[in-house]
Amino acid sequence: MLDDNSALAIARDVNGETALHVLARKPLAFFKRNTSLCKSYFNRSLTSSYHTNSVESDALKLTRGIWKEILVSLPDLEVKQLIDKPSRFLFEAAELGNFQFLAELIHSYPDLVWEVDEKNQTIFHVAVLNRHANIFNLIHETGFVKEVILTYEDGENNNILHLAATLPPKHRLNPEVGGILQLQQELLWFEAVKKIMLPSYAEKKNSNGLTPQDLFTLEHATMLKDGENWMKSTATSCMLVSLLLTTLVITAAFHAINNIKERTPFSSDVLNVSESVALVSSSVSTLVFFSILTSNYGKKDFLCLLPLKLIVGVATLFVSMSSMMAAFIGRFSVSLPRDGLKWVPTLTFMGISIPVALVILVQLYQLLWKLWDSTFVSRPLSGKGKNHVLHK
Repeated sequence: MLDDNSALAIARDVNGETALHVLARKPLAFFKRNTSLCKSYFNRSLTSSYHTNSVESDALKLTRGIWKEILVSLPDLEVKQLIDKPSRFLFEAAELGNFQFLAELIHSYPDLVWEVDEKNQTIFHVAVLNRHANIFNLIHETGFVKEVILTYEDGENNNILHLAATLPPKHRLNPEVGGILQLQQELLWFEAVKKIMLPSYAEKKNSNGLTPQDLFTLEHATMLKDGENWMKSTATSCMLVSLLLTTLVITAAFHAINNIKERTPFSSDVLNVSESVALVSSSVSTLVFFSILTSNYGKKDFLCLLPLKLIVGVATLFVSMSSMMAAFIGRFSVSLPRDGLKWVPTLTFMGISIPVALVILVQLYQLLWKLWDSTFVSRPLSGKGKNHVLHK
């Protein structure tokens, strides 16, 4: 249709909007849905790349055709008027995280990175404020332009690091795992933006006399307190369980000494190994959770140290529980008569292991994997894998 009538590229509807205005507000239209769970997860990890799928979406093709026609048919002044009226769709797209839409436009017309809104903020400022990492990462491809953009301030003298220090909109908050994942991401954002700032601007005060660091502490005080309370509550509960496991293992070990003659050499080795692993892992888990309770809970501790401790503590707690159950099944099977009831250990093992396996799978995914992924795997602001949109 666009090939037959190029005037559609600049045509406006009853609200005065062009097709680009509409497309800017539809970020989901630029992504192909995958029915496969594995493909969906894999593509989610590539959201910082220019083409998240090997096949381009119809919305992206349409945007490319419309933008190409606009740049050919209109002078620069009219192009600026088109993107500014009736609404400034560049900043709407940045607010909604419509990365592919912005990437396509900037690739063909790099001067768009200079555009500012009524607050003197570029699309990178808006991306930081709304925590869209893929859009913000484009700033690394702007060369010397980046050094200028990073000095921009709004009417209250807030620079881009001040924006990184403020809380994002509520719909961008992540309450999972007691909110510590969100606090961790907030710290990552602040450190990533600070890393590219000039030192003088990183310490510059706004109209309220606050440096970015001061503003971050003020804005995230509640989040920090909630994270501390959640960590202490979780560590206390887990430490009680690990202490109970340690007590049970030690009691079982002393009891086994009195019945050592009942064991065969093989069963003796199995029980010794299971009980030793359970004792060591429960002891390690107890010490790790105790170290969490005695931590200072500084802001930067939530970046890596506290999540790592929690990962180690919960993982060793699961190992301890599994080893103790293995020892219990082994001890139970040894105590049974040789000539009968051979089915009892198998039935007992299934009755205990199946619920435990379900708990481990759920908890391991919801807690351990999310912490590990957030701490060590998913780092969209690490600077790796840049988009190369402007120079591809």
